[in-house]
Amino acid sequence: MELQNQVMIDIIRSPNIKKSVNIKPGATVREILAEANIEVATYESVMVDGVKVPETDFDKTRVETGKFISHLALKDKLLHQSLRM
Repeated sequence: MELQNQVMIDIIRSPNIKKSVNIKPGATVREILAEANIEVATYESVMVDGVKVPETDFDKTRVETGKFISHLALKDKLLHQSLRM
């Protein structure tokens, strides 16, 4: 098992629910959301380290260690959820 090639992501869906998944460093936004069992098609954008990333760029945007994914915007409302690389 190559843990040195993975980072931990903490997914906070609410103040009381926390989920962790392992993912390789440099994974795309789409890969991270899929690994966390988050339905990507329902989101129009996320924030990666304070920069808005639209759904059209989920496959192009890589998230490095130390970056944050937050403010997952549902196509109809904002979901208060964040991921930390």
